[in-house]
Amino acid sequence: MTARQIFFLVFVAFAQFANAQSFEFTVMHAPGGVSDIVTRYITRHYPDKNYVVVNRPGASGKIAMSHLMTEKTHMLATTVQVFVTNPLNFNDLNYDPKKDLDVLATVGIMPSALLCNKKTGIESYNDFINVKKSLSFAVGGYGSSEHIATEVLLSKSKVKHIVVPYAQGGNKSVLDLLGGHVDCMFGNYPTVKSYTDNENLKLLLTSHSIGLSAPTWESIYKEVFPFQSYLSIIVPKSMNETTKTKITKDLSTAFQSTEYKQGLTELGLFFKSDTDRGKIQESLNYNDSLRKFILDNKVKTAGQ
Repeated sequence: MTARQIFFLVFVAFAQFANAQSFEFTVMHAPGGVSDIVTRYITRHYPDKNYVVVNRPGASGKIAMSHLMTEKTHMLATTVQVFVTNPLNFNDLNYDPKKDLDVLATVGIMPSALLCNKKTGIESYNDFINVKKSLSFAVGGYGSSEHIATEVLLSKSKVKHIVVPYAQGGNKSVLDLLGGHVDCMFGNYPTVKSYTDNENLKLLLTSHSIGLSAPTWESIYKEVFPFQSYLSIIVPKSMNETTKTKITKDLSTAFQSTEYKQGLTELGLFFKSDTDRGKIQESLNYNDSLRKFILDNKVKTAGQ
């Protein structure tokens, strides 16, 4: 074998190794948030350990989406933001969700929990709904699932409260809630789960029944909470079918693990992990109904 042939074989082997090592699992938020934690959790349960998690926060997810479309990676996303609120809020998106994106799997649904700092003097949900003063509410960025859940909650109030968006995501906002820099937070449960019994906070309401000592939305309003925050795995439709098939297979393997299911529940999610196309279509149909709900009820999705 000549030196040139050896060099060529080494080059090909190195290129294949580099490609295998660099396949990206994109996160649209900063480290430490729900999407980051769940992405890393899924990756740990992949049978193939060559996936690399890369955080690309900013611009309401547009930076991460641009990278996803260009580099053909995959991403865990709150589908409401990618499929509903960003298209409603921005005219300069570099993607059309229905034309350009594929959903390979659903992962879970995030419930919400209402917490207020005790300095507000609010001791119950009844106190909150009858409060006379304006309160500040932390949300993980305009158009986020947390923001939409909060706007649904505030639609029941007679007082115009202040929404405070955090580009850094839920981690920073919950710390400001603890410090009393914002009054309340109708937070994604995985974000606030560790703080529901904190001495500085009062738990007032949960969007769903999640085993906490607080009334649920349904117990108060006799209706199911009108917003289900789906987390799903998305890819660009332009990704080659071989790669899509591989990711789907790795996801399916991860989802079948009893340890994975238990751990996802412990993170604070309702388990909805499935690669079945019928279940995926149900979640996409929900996006259409949610968009109608937002428009019909004039729910604010941005800082207008």
